[in-house]
Amino acid sequence: MAYFNDDGASVMHRYLISTTEDEDGKEVHALDTRKSTEEAYPDDVDKIGKEIQGLAFYHEKLMLSRSAGRKQDSTLLSFDRLEENENFTDKNASTEITMPSYLEQIAVDGKQLYILFESGAYPYRDHGNPSIDRVLRVEIDTLFSE
Repeated sequence: MAYFNDDGASVMHRYLISTTEDEDGKEVHALDTRKSTEEAYPDDVDKIGKEIQGLAFYHEKLMLSRSAGRKQDSTLLSFDRLEENENFTDKNASTEITMPSYLEQIAVDGKQLYILFESGAYPYRDHGNPSIDRVLRVEIDTLFSE
């Protein structure tokens, strides 16, 4: 879970997910609160960069999307190691890819990264450079190959 703030104080909270079996022997994944209440507290809090719009995971890779409005290019950042007490800011990024303005959400399905641009929304269609009104799909290994 992440908290995005315009003033740059953005953080990502990490929670443990436990795996158990139900009475039928099927795996059940649940938030591990380690308490008698249902309230969960993060196991780790990590700093993330400014103007982050979305995040996605692929194996041990964390990807963050950043948009700085219509007049600046967006950025897709990747981090190859996910250690505790990590600082996921620009200076620690493994890869930084320049993208068109208004990059918003990213999602992973299998080996594919789906990229959504806010410039496809009606209020922003005439402001993007270029305006992208489709969801883009890219193979992650190809995108981050050298």
